[in-house]
Amino acid sequence: MTNTLRTLIHGTRTLERRLTTAVEQAAHTIAGEAEATPLELVDQACDDIARHVQPSGRGRYAFPFNAVTITFLAPSAERQAHFEGLCAGPPSIEERVTTRLMSAGCSTVDLDVNVAFAAEPETTWTRPSFHVAPARVAPAARTSREPSLQLTVEVLHGTAGQSVHTFTSLPVMIGRGAEVRDSRHQLLRVNHIAFTENGGDVNQSVSRRQARIELDPQTGRPRLIDDNSAQGTSVIRHGRGIAVPRGSRGLGLKSGDELVLGHARIRVSWEG
Repeated sequence: MTNTLRTLIHGTRTLERRLTTAVEQAAHTIAGEAEATPLELVDQACDDIARHVQPSGRGRYAFPFNAVTITFLAPSAERQAHFEGLCAGPPSIEERVTTRLMSAGCSTVDLDVNVAFAAEPETTWTRPSFHVAPARVAPAARTSREPSLQLTVEVLHGTAGQSVHTFTSLPVMIGRGAEVRDSRHQLLRVNHIAFTENGGDVNQSVSRRQARIELDPQTGRPRLIDDNSAQGTSVIRHGRGIAVPRGSRGLGLKSGDELVLGHARIRVSWEG
């Protein structure tokens, strides 16, 4: 057997082994995603988004897009409900993606995260169970989370970093402590209205992830969401208490409402 023939046979066998390995890895990936839970698929989607992080110079990293759409395979209403519950949070899908990008080295994140569902995967999908589509869009075309109002929050009972807060963008996170971290000390959330740790029993009644104020896209008004707090969240309106249901539905707010967070209280008001 000549050296040329040996080389040809060796190269053919090497190529065959590589193709076999690639096929086995692809099959394993497909099978793994098919068996994965919605939480595992959400985490995988966040990892895929973070793979787009690029060096921006001087040891810094940046995410080169300002919008991303995650489409999950959800052939049934029950499967879609599982994803909707996870994406609503806490933590919300925006918080999950932001945390993952910051873990990848991004110092700031300005990103619109949109979630969609499909009954079957499209041919353009690179994964069988979800598809991530990052994009760079013009500011006017981005999905705005900013209300056309100025939100003022006054602390009535309890101690926060400051007694009066003013916000021109939503969401606004409320809880005890400025930062919420997990057991591995990874950042899960930043509270914009942070009740101090040494504020006595009133402050201790506030959960670290108590609630958040979001913009209701249907009404264009603030909406209060309870983030599964320990002692619950309620609203006092015209002297009447209204409990805020747990979960993503929340309760629409009116200017002048008092929010009861554990034993702490704040008042919200706005113009516009």
